[in-house]
Parts: sequence; structure tokens; C-alpha cells
Amino acid sequence: MLNPLDYPVIFLDADYRAPSAWWQHTPFARFLVALTRPAVLVELGTHYGVSYFAFCQAVKALGLHTRCYAVDTWQGDEQAGFYGEEVFDQVNQYNEQSFAAFSRLLRMTFDEALSYFDEGEIDLLHIDGYHAYEAVQHDYSTWLPKMSPRGIILFHDINVREGNFGVWRLWNELSFTFPHFELLHGHGLGVLAVGTQAAEQLSPLLSLSEEELSNVRFFFSQLGQRVTLQIELHEVHKKQRLALKRLKHLKDKLVEYSQLLLSERKKHLEDLERARMHMQYLEQDLQNCSQHRQAERETYVAEIERARSHMHQLEAELTAQLQHRQAERETYVAEIERARSHMHQLEAELTAHIAQLQSERAAHTAEIEQARAHIQHIEQESHARALHLRQAEESLAGLQQALDEQQRSLEQTRNEADSLAQRIVELEERCSALQAEMQDNLSVLEARLADLEAQRDALKAQLAASEAERDALEAQLAEAQAALAHLERKLHAYRVLD
Repeated sequence: MLNPLDYPVIFLDADYRAPSAWWQHTPFARFLVALTRPAVLVELGTHYGVSYFAFCQAVKALGLHTRCYAVDTWQGDEQAGFYGEEVFDQVNQYNEQSFAAFSRLLRMTFDEALSYFDEGEIDLLHIDGYHAYEAVQHDYSTWLPKMSPRGIILFHDINVREGNFGVWRLWNELSFTFPHFELLHGHGLGVLAVGTQAAEQLSPLLSLSEEELSNVRFFFSQLGQRVTLQIELHEVHKKQRLALKRLKHLKDKLVEYSQLLLSERKKHLEDLERARMHMQYLEQDLQNCSQHRQAERETYVAEIERARSHMHQLEAELTAQLQHRQAERETYVAEIERARSHMHQLEAELTAHIAQLQSERAAHTAEIEQARAHIQHIEQESHARALHLRQAEESLAGLQQALDEQQRSLEQTRNEADSLAQRIVELEERCSALQAEMQDNLSVLEARLADLEAQRDALKAQLAASEAERDALEAQLAEAQAALAHLERKLHAYRVLD
């Protein structure tokens, strides 16, 4: 017959505190460790570590060689809520302080942790992750091959049927297949014997009669309530200590503030006394100032009376001066009227003179227009003469260019004549052989002479057409005629030589 009192480890007080829905099952967790003595214990979903540290506490108290592993991302989920690094830091710190010899935290997903365990290695597995049916069923099916022949699986929240919790559904399915034990308090806890030897280990639980089962459930329920009350009482004491500490702090602050108020009150009284004395001094000073102001006022009144008498005297003098100025003004007005009459007379004379000047100006304007027309006519004649002169200059330039060409041709002819003379001297004995060639050259010269005569006739015609410029071109024409006569003489000499 099972007697839980034979396992005193269930009465251990937890020195670790954290919020959790697992506190009511911590005595049974320690009892299960003592009953089964697992070699490898794994928890999937640790959160603040209340359930995991209950297992570890029993392992340590019993001196077992159990290796414990907690698997969690320590980031939270939709059901437990999401949280920061402070949760993992708290769990890791307590684990290192209390159970580092046999406990290790694996910060990863459940699927990632699978590769760190061999098949048939785990004796006790606690599944407490995401509680939706698909999630918990996946955790169960993927980790089942890792269970040893002594393998036992714990499911939390088998009695929660709100929201998307589905552990109860999976538990109902598995409880028809495997030997099991269940607690209904604290959201429910299911113990499933999946190993071939697990039922033998759990036989003290599995062989209970209905009455014994009810008594065991009631016992662990009451023990769980006791733990919960202890936790709540601890929290109350903790809050009470904090309240007392804060009360003492407030009391010290109140004493300090009272002393400060007394000090400030004393200081304010001293300031008030000094202000009262200063007020008396100011009142005495004000009274003295009032008497002095009264004497000054009487002096000012006397001075004002004297100023008023002097002002009346000045008003009389000013009235007399105004009358005198009025008489002078009337005299000035009469003179201004006489000046205005004389100005009108001058304006009439000026108007007549202006009319005369305008008449003279019109006559001068007519004369200027005539002179301008004459000048314009002269400018037109000058422009025509300039144009004619420009044409004559251009014609003269053409004649000069023709004369330059004739001079170059005569020079070329002279050079050729000199060359022929030299050849005649050198080739006298060949004169008979070259007579025909000389005859040809003579014909060429005669043709050129005819061309020159034609050009001369053209120049004469141009000179006849430019009689106005003849005086300027006579010298050049004489030079051209002289050159032409010289050329004719040379040609005559050539003919004589031939």
C-alpha cells in the first residue's frame, strides 16, 4: 500500500520563488523522482523553472546521479506571453548557484534539442510547452523514440479546456493506450508509463483502489494548496517587509522633513523680525521724507505764485507787441498790394516782348530751314562728286594695273631680246641654220606687237573717256609711249639684224 509519508522529500521547502501555475504539483514532482529515480530527466518548456527546480531539488536531496536538462528558448509564446532576457538570467543564475553539478540549460527549440539525445535514453520527460493540440502532439510523437524502457512522460494542464488548450484531448487519446495516473488539481497533471518497464515502477500508483486513489489525490491536492499558501504567505511577508522598509524610510524622511520645517520656520521667524525692524526704519524714513516734501511743497507754491505774476506781466507786454505787429502788418499789406500792381504791369510788358520774340524766332526758323535745304543740296552734290571721283580712282587703278602688266610684258620682251642677241653673237656661224627659227620668233614678236598696239588703242580710248583725269595720267602715258617707242626701235633693230 502506497504511503506518501514514506517519502519525506515531498515536504522540502522551496528556496526559489517565481510566478508559476506549477507550485501545487512540486510535492508530487519530488515524490515522482524519489519513486522512479531516473537516470536522465528532461523538461520541455521551463519558463521560470518552478517545476524543473522541484525535480532538481529532489535529485540533490536524495543524492541521485540523475542528469537533468531543461529545454526552452526563454522567449515566451502566445499562451505564456512573451518576455525579455531577465527570465533566462534569473533561471540561469539560480541553476548555476544550486544545481550546476548535474543540471544544464539548453536554450533552443524542442526540435533542435532532439539531436542531443539518443533513442531510449530518457527515463523521465516533462512536456509543458505550447499547449495547443497540434503542438503538444508533435512534441510527444517526436520525443517518444527518445524514451527508455523505464520511460515516463508527464503532461501538465490536462484539465484545462479553455481557449486553444488541447493537452486534455491528447491525454484522453493516450490514456486508452498506456498505463497512467492523473492529478486533477492545479490545472491537472498526467503521468504516462510509455516504457515497457515503466508500469512496474509506477505500480504503487497504478495499483491503488478507488478509495486509495481518492485519498492520494486529496493528499497531494492539500499538500499543493499548502505549498501555494506558503508561496502566497512568503509573498505577503515579502511585501510586508518591503512595506515596513518603506514605512521606516518614510518615517525617516518625515523626521528629516520635520527638522527641515522647524529649521525653515526658525529662519522665517528671524527673517520676519528683520523685516519688521526694517519696516519700522522705513516708516521713520517715510515720515521724515513727508515733512521734507511738505517744506519743499510750500517753497514750490511760493515760486509758482511768483511765476504766475511774472506770466501776467509777460502777457501784457506780449499784447502790446502784438498790437504793434498788427500795425506793421497793415503797412506791409499796403506795400504788397502796390508791388502786386507793378508786377501785373511788368507781366503785360513781358507778354508783349515774348510775342515779338516768338515772331522773330519763326522768321529765324524759316531761314534755318532754307539754309538746311541748301546744305543738303550741297551735300548731295559733294556725294555725287565723291562718287565720280571714286569711279575715276577705280578706273585709274585699272589703268595702272594694265600699265604694270604692259611693263612686265616689255621687260619680258627685253629679256628675250637680250637672250636672242647673245645667241646671235654666239651662233653667228649657225645663223643660216637658225634663220627659219628667227623668222618664227619674228612672227611671234609681230603678233605681240599687234597685241600691244591694240592695247594702246584701248588705253587711248580710256584716256579719251577720262579727260578729267588726263592731267594726272599724262606723265604715266608719256612713259608708256617712250617705252613703246624704245620697243619699236628694238624691233626695228631686230628686223635689220635679220
